[in-house]
Amino acid sequence: MERLVVFKLDGTFDRGFQVQLEIWSATTDTDALSGSRELVDRGFLPPNPQLLTCLYEHWNRKYRQIGAPARRKAYYRLKPQEILYDGCLNAQIRDCHRSAQHLEREFEQWLHSESLQDIELRLREEIDPRETVRFLIHTDDPHLPKLPWHLWRFFKRYRQAEVAFCPTECKKLDRAVSDRPHVKILAVLGHRNGIDVESDLQILQALPNAEVTFLVEPNRQDINDRLWLEPWDIIFFAGHSETEGEEGRIYLNPHESLSISELWFGLRTAVDRGLRLAIFNSCDGLGLTRKLDDLQIPIAIVMRELVPDRVAQAFLKYFLTSFSSGQPFFLAVREARERLQGLENKFPCASWLPLIYQNPIEVPPTWEQLQCPPKRPPRSRSIQTVGLVSFLVTLFVMGARSLGILEPLELLAYDWLMRRRPPESIDSRITVVEVTEKDLRYYGNPLSDEVLARLTAKLTAETPTAIGFNLYLARPQGGGREALMQQLETHPDLVVACAYGPVDEAYNPPSEMPHDRIDRQMGFSNLTRDRLAFQERGLFRNFYSPGDWWARYESNDRGVVRRYLLSYMPSKSPELSVCSTPYSLAWQLAVRALERHGVAATVNDRQEWQLGDVAFPMLGARFGGYQSLRGLSNQILLRYRANPPGQRLTLRQVLGDEFDENLLRDAIQDKVVLVGYVAGDRAKLFDTPYGVQPSVWIHAHAVSHLLSAVLDGRPSVWVLPLWGTFLWVCVGSCLAGGCVIALADRSPLLRFGSIAIVFGVLYQTCAFVFVGGGWLPLVPSMLAVVGTSLLTVKREA
Repeated sequence: MERLVVFKLDGTFDRGFQVQLEIWSATTDTDALSGSRELVDRGFLPPNPQLLTCLYEHWNRKYRQIGAPARRKAYYRLKPQEILYDGCLNAQIRDCHRSAQHLEREFEQWLHSESLQDIELRLREEIDPRETVRFLIHTDDPHLPKLPWHLWRFFKRYRQAEVAFCPTECKKLDRAVSDRPHVKILAVLGHRNGIDVESDLQILQALPNAEVTFLVEPNRQDINDRLWLEPWDIIFFAGHSETEGEEGRIYLNPHESLSISELWFGLRTAVDRGLRLAIFNSCDGLGLTRKLDDLQIPIAIVMRELVPDRVAQAFLKYFLTSFSSGQPFFLAVREARERLQGLENKFPCASWLPLIYQNPIEVPPTWEQLQCPPKRPPRSRSIQTVGLVSFLVTLFVMGARSLGILEPLELLAYDWLMRRRPPESIDSRITVVEVTEKDLRYYGNPLSDEVLARLTAKLTAETPTAIGFNLYLARPQGGGREALMQQLETHPDLVVACAYGPVDEAYNPPSEMPHDRIDRQMGFSNLTRDRLAFQERGLFRNFYSPGDWWARYESNDRGVVRRYLLSYMPSKSPELSVCSTPYSLAWQLAVRALERHGVAATVNDRQEWQLGDVAFPMLGARFGGYQSLRGLSNQILLRYRANPPGQRLTLRQVLGDEFDENLLRDAIQDKVVLVGYVAGDRAKLFDTPYGVQPSVWIHAHAVSHLLSAVLDGRPSVWVLPLWGTFLWVCVGSCLAGGCVIALADRSPLLRFGSIAIVFGVLYQTCAFVFVGGGWLPLVPSMLAVVGTSLLTVKREA
C-alpha cells in the first residue's frame, strides 16, 4: 500500500514555521491528490536562527572548501574558477565531516521540539513501516531544502519512505499521453571542460527500451529546436551549472549558458507533449528548481550543492539501474542516494546531495509507464468486458436466487415497497365490526350464541350485501343456540368461518349445519404464513440457527402473511378436518358482493378463478422472490392498503342504543360486513408488511383486493417471466459496469456517485412500477450492480 504525506511549512527561521500535516490514501490516478484525505494535523517548529547559521557554515565554509587543489578542480561539475580551496585536503574533509555531524545534531534537536511531537506521533500511529510513503514538503523558504531531511529519525525507521520538495502553489495540466514503445530521452551533455561526461553517455546508452538523443555541447538553438520538434519523456543534463542569485544557470558549451527562463517556451511545450521527468546531474541545482513549478514539470532530480564528478556518475548509474528494473521512482532515488555513502570517505555529504523536486499533484511515473503509458482499453473491448462480466454476475445472482438464498431479502424488499406506496382511500364497500376488550367485558368472553343471534338480527335488518363471521361456532356458548342456527338458515348471505387441518374441533363447522350448506355458508379462515425456500427444502439445516435475524420466518407461527388462499380441493386432503368447504371466507363474501353487480365466478381453461373479465392465476412454484411455493392452490399476493380497508364499528355500537341509527344504517347497508375479535384470547394476530393486525382485518384486505380488482380495475401483483427477470438484472448490471468503464479515469468519488445514481434509478423504477402492481427484482439487480462494479473496477485497475 502507498501513502502520501504532505508536510506544509510556512514561516522563517527567525519567526518559526507553522506546520500542517496531511496524510492521503494511495491512488493509481495521475492526480496524486485524487484519493481521500485521511488526516489533517497541525504543529509548530520554533524559531532557530542558530540552525540557519550552522547550515550556512557547513555548506559555504566547510563543504565548498574541500579537496580542490588546482589540479583536481575538474572533480566538481562547477565552473573551475568558482571552486574555493585552502589547506590540506584530508584536514578539510575531516572538518566537513565534523561540520555535518554538528548540523545533523542541531537539525535533530529542532525536529524534536515539543511543539512538533504530536505530529511525529500521529505519523507513527497512522503509517505502517511496511507501507511505501511519498513525503512531500511544501515550502517557499530557500534554506529548508538544504537541510538533511533524510536523517530525521522518521526516515530511518520508515525504509520505504523518501522526501521530496514542492512549491506551496501548483496546478495540474492536461498533458498528451504517448503510445511510444520506448522511453524517449533528450540527453544534453553541456560544457564538459574538466569533467567526464562520457560515463553519463555510456550509462544512458545501456538503458533498456530507451531511445536516447544526445546533444553534445550544443548551442541554444539546437536545444530549443529539439524541444519544439519532438515529444520527450525525460530530459537529462550533465555538465557545469550554478545558481546565480535565485535562478539556476546551465553551461551549454565554452561560450554559451542559459537559465531555465530562457528556455521557458520550449520546456513548456515539452511538458504539454508528455514530459514526465527532468534530471539535472550537475552542481548547485536548487536554483534550477525556482522555475520548474512555473513550467509544471511533473518531477525533477537536482543536486543540492556542488557535486563531485564521481558522485554524479555513481548516482546516475545507481538510480537508472534501479528505476529501469521496475523499482518505484521514490525508492529508486533513495536507494541510489544511500549507496553514495560508500564514497563519503573522499567526498563528504555525498548522500546528502540528490534532491527530488515535484509537482505535488502529479504521481511519479514508473519505467514501465514511461515506455508504455496506461491506456484506456478500446471501446469495443470495454463493451465486451462489461457484457461478459454482467452476464456472469447475472448468472451467479440468478443461481443464488433459484436456491432461495435471496428470498429473505426479497420478501423484506417487498414489504418495504409495499409501505412506500402512496396511501389509498378506505374501501367504502366494507365494514368491520370489532369485538374489543370493552365488548368482552360487557357481553362476556367468549360471546354467547344469544349475543351473536342479536347481532345477526341487527345486521340483517340493515340489508348488508354479505355478512362474514370470523368466529367459530362449532360448540354452543351459553343460551340462544337455536336462535342463532335459525338466523344462519334464514340468511344465506351469512358466512361463518371454520379452519381446515389437524386442529381442535372448536374450529369445525357447527354440528347443527347440514352438510350440503357447508360449501355455501362456510369459509375457511386459514391464513398462509411465509416460510423460507431453504426451510421448505431442508437446505442449510445445520447452518442457520433459530436465534438469527430470519427467525421470524422459521416457525409457521411467526411467518408474515403476504399471500391469501382463495380455494383448495378438500378431496385431495381427506385427512384434514371436517371443514370441507373449498372456499375461503374472503372469497365467499366477495362472490356474494359481486353477484349484486352481475359478476359471476367461473373457472377458465387454465383452471383459474375468473370474476367477470378478471382472472386470478395460480401462483407457480416460483413467483417473484418466492422460490418454493407449492403451486397447486388458487392464491393471490395481497395488495394491502396502508389505511384500514373499511369502516370500523364496535360490537357495542351495533347492539347499543347510543349510536345514531342513520349512521349505523349507512355503515351496514349494501356493505360487506365482517365480524371478528380484535382483543382477548380468541383474537388471532398476524404479522403483515404493515405490522401486526387481527385476522379479521386481513380477511377484509382480501375482500377489498378482490372487489377492487374486478370493479375498480385495481391490478393484482404481477411479476416478470424468468427471461424478463434475467434481462432486467443484466441491464442493471450493464449500467453499473458502463459507468465504471466510462469514468475509469475520474476520481473514485465520481465513480461511486455514478453507481449510487444507478442504485437510485433501479429503486425508483421498482417503486414506481410497484404502485401499478409490478414486483420487479430489486434485490437481485442491486446485488448484480455491486458485483459488476467491483469486478469491473478490479479489471480496470
